[in-house]
Amino acid sequence: ENSTLQAAGNLNFNKNGSSVIYNLGSSSITASGNVSIESGVTVNANTSNWTVGGSWTNSGTFTADTSTVTFNSGSTGKTIYSGGSSFYNIIFNNASGGWTLQEAMTVTNDFTVTNSDTTGSGVDLNGKAVNVTNDFSINGGEVTAGASTITIGGNWTNSGTFTYDTSTVILTGASVALDTGGNATTKRFYNLQITTAGQTVTLTNQLAIQNVLTIGSTSGSKVTLTGSSYSLYLYK
Repeated sequence: ENSTLQAAGNLNFNKNGSSVIYNLGSSSITASGNVSIESGVTVNANTSNWTVGGSWTNSGTFTADTSTVTFNSGSTGKTIYSGGSSFYNIIFNNASGGWTLQEAMTVTNDFTVTNSDTTGSGVDLNGKAVNVTNDFSINGGEVTAGASTITIGGNWTNSGTFTYDTSTVILTGASVALDTGGNATTKRFYNLQITTAGQTVTLTNQLAIQNVLTIGSTSGSKVTLTGSSYSLYLYK
């Protein structure tokens, strides 16, 4: 269907029987509260656009297709249980909002933090693995990584705060733009791996590593780290 669905509170995708399939088409879906998908329920998101003011709990199947889910809670303490299903585009956007991953997350296009709370943890990866097919962007707000391994197939942009903790960021794309935000004192990685055979990573400003920087392919193929004249800081 192509429609507008608005829930003043929670939005629950339930079943009447053993299973049910919801096909959302290009619908616009807004829930001021939580979104939950019951076990036995399949939600085919198609090209829909979601705005979610609460938490996300998926106990069924969420087929992301080319949809966009925007979390815009005005408070902290929200949680995301992806239930083993991927998102296509995921966006976090509220200067007062805070969200914590409860399990590993896969994003088959872009992961974007437009804004979040910065007095707490902002978007807290909570030590969970995060796999992003395309770009990982912190345009504002904060990402708290914990011990997460973050694997990114596209570009890295940090114009906000990346609290690196003991995380590992792995850049796998063939041609990657690496924009760290330019301040080696505050804009660091803990571990950074650039090891895909034949890839080129272009720096757009300073690069600072708190622990280990790994460059090079185990196959012996060339890996290129390039850019204009920027400083590399290794703090270990």
